Amino acid sequence: MKLYNKKGLLLGLFWFLVGVSGLILELVKPGNNMAVHIRDIVLFSLLLLFSIRQIVRAFSQTATREDMVEERDERNRFIKLKTGSTMFKVAEALLLLWTIGSMIGYGFTHDEMWVMGVIVAGFTLGLLFVIELFVGIHYENKG
Repeated sequence: MKLYNKKGLLLGLFWFLVGVSGLILELVKPGNNMAVHIRDIVLFSLLLLFSIRQIVRAFSQTATREDMVEERDERNRFIKLKTGSTMFKVAEALLLLWTIGSMIGYGFTHDEMWVMGVIVAGFTLGLLFVIELFVGIHYENKG
């Protein structure tokens, strides 16, 4: 068999390993909650099926061609760009609300756990701003 989609094969193998390891862990060491145990088994089984499908598609020339056309489609690229941009804005807003809420919580209770919320959310928010800055500089110099 000839390999047509190396990236698809690697992703398929990665998800296959995650699915197998998760399924083995669920079967060897089940949790206390039976509903969660069954849910995890079903999810890891679905992940295995998805990964096997991805691996099989990596060896199909027709499927690889379809994946390439789908990946290069302008509408799909535009939707991915808009989705990423909106997701980033929502993440920034949620982290800002988390930081402010943790500050308010600390102001009312003086419990150090609220300080941890401020540190984690504030650090993540700051990291997002730094990443946005460097990505902006990268694209400014590139174009």
